[in-house]
Amino acid sequence: MADDLTPTLLPDQPPPVASVGDVWAHMISVLRHEQRFPDLLPVMEERRAVGIARYGVPLQIHNGRDHRADAAQELLDAAAYLWAAGDYDDARRCLFMVQTLVRKVKEAP
Repeated sequence: MADDLTPTLLPDQPPPVASVGDVWAHMISVLRHEQRFPDLLPVMEERRAVGIARYGVPLQIHNGRDHRADAAQELLDAAAYLWAAGDYDDARRCLFMVQTLVRKVKEAP
């Protein structure tokens, strides 16, 4: 039986390890080229900078973590924040995405 702090569907993961690349920079570059979400690009650049300041490196691929599990956990938090704000429909949309991610995490080798 799992203790109260051990998630059963999204297990704890190891701390990230140094790897290669810069996920934020790549995503920003692609979206800028596609001319998508121009109002969010400065916010994305800010979040990238916060991550580097906090962790010393940007978000990197192949860093030893399951990025889908990380996304599911973050979306669960987002759903709770939206629910607290009274945005129930948006919270439910987050939860549908979490369901999909959890399935993918469980199916991954």
